[in-house]
Amino acid sequence: MKKSSLKEKFMHYLGAEIWIEYKACLYSYCIMVFYCAFLLFRRIYQARILILSEMVIAAYFMGYVQVYLLKNFDESDRLGKHEILSILLCSFLYTLISYILSWFGRSLPATGLFFLFMLFSFGCVYLVNKIRRAYDTRNLNKMLAEFKKGEGK
Repeated sequence: MKKSSLKEKFMHYLGAEIWIEYKACLYSYCIMVFYCAFLLFRRIYQARILILSEMVIAAYFMGYVQVYLLKNFDESDRLGKHEILSILLCSFLYTLISYILSWFGRSLPATGLFFLFMLFSFGCVYLVNKIRRAYDTRNLNKMLAEFKKGEGK
């Protein structure tokens, strides 16, 4: 195996791990916001550290699923069948994990609301990523135009 090929594979792996870290932070934050709102609604002013830890671990696990099994669907340019099915699947899996681990006391209304919240979260993340890509593209095109102007001198 060539040295450059090994380096390329390592960089690809490292890039995937960075995306997983990004997703884990983003989605665990979304889940914790819902959990804290759930607790406040019930007039509970303390969160359980074990549940918060489970949420972070679940977000990391789901990050691997999203990147390696579901083709990083929330980074897609368009919202097609694959992306919609992936959003539904991930929302369902998060909801199933929340029910099994009793994050919301196995309350069916809270769990159902959590499923809808996760659908909303995935939709928001998709839109934010799309806006970020458009902004990055505009900046790269501007930099390229400036580089071409400087090259002609």
